[in-house]
Amino acid sequence: MVVGLTGRSGAGKSVAGTVFAEHGWYVIDCDAEARAATDWGDCLAAIRRLLGDDVFTNDVLDRALVAKAVFSDLKLKSEYEATVFPFILKRINELIRGHSGNGTLLNAPTLFESGANKLCEKIIAVTADDDTLTRRIISRDNLSRENALLRLSAQKSDEFFREHADIIIDNDGDEQAFLAKCSDIAKQLK
Repeated sequence: MVVGLTGRSGAGKSVAGTVFAEHGWYVIDCDAEARAATDWGDCLAAIRRLLGDDVFTNDVLDRALVAKAVFSDLKLKSEYEATVFPFILKRINELIRGHSGNGTLLNAPTLFESGANKLCEKIIAVTADDDTLTRRIISRDNLSRENALLRLSAQKSDEFFREHADIIIDNDGDEQAFLAKCSDIAKQLK
């Protein structure tokens, strides 16, 4: 079974993924796979063609500059995603095919945008209110409030996730309740 785990930045997907891993799920961190895919070869060359040399520092892709460029321009964000997602999906498909155990969880913030939702039998969305998300992003990523809000505004809404996911896990504050719900869902789906 392949299950997609998605939601907005700061919702708690990584924590949920850790709980699933503790229950024996093979967790694919799609953000990490995206970083790996964009670090070399054809994908890196495609990024350079799209965004130019301005997003490179000492000939190395500068993710902060990429984020600044794509989160401030929705058209460019869409073009960037269309450029990198095929490379990322190829890596994810290889990982899924290489895993022979029970239960694969795709921790994928851009599950729907990338088309990875088509690989999933079930989709879980982690949600939280905007104030909670903003506070978590500022703390985690050391961003200004303005940049945190800019990042959130470039992502799908909680309403979108509520409409498109099979399972919703709310994460607005009670950490123990959130962990318990993640654990219950990981066991039920297994």
